[in-house]
Amino acid sequence: MSSLAALLLVLSGVNTRMTEAKEAEVIQQVARTHGFDDQWTLMMAAIRREENGGAGLECGVGSDGFNQQARRFARNPEKSLRIQLSYVAGSMENHLPRDRYLTADDILTFGVRWCPKNAESWAANVSGLMMKGAKE
Repeated sequence: MSSLAALLLVLSGVNTRMTEAKEAEVIQQVARTHGFDDQWTLMMAAIRREENGGAGLECGVGSDGFNQQARRFARNPEKSLRIQLSYVAGSMENHLPRDRYLTADDILTFGVRWCPKNAESWAANVSGLMMKGAKE
């Protein structure tokens, strides 16, 4: 599991109603639930930081409509973050290879799905955040 220090590096400056340490703890818990390794945990944290959404949009899920189910706990920061991260984790499981180390191409391919309007920039930022955390 990615260290708290690594996740804090990735989350530095995130738009949150909780502490960055609490966000990192929630990310570790969701990652553990999904059986994610360090790289996948860092990617989840990097997506959270790159999206940097406010209440109910922490990971960008549901940005296309206010009534989207992923936004239903916007008034409960921890519950909202868990729901958002669960959507991220499910998408990662469905669209990324688990049998090898993720490459920049894998992250770009995921970015086309997650953030189609700015996929190249999004993927570069997510990759950079992951490298920042991996150095810890």
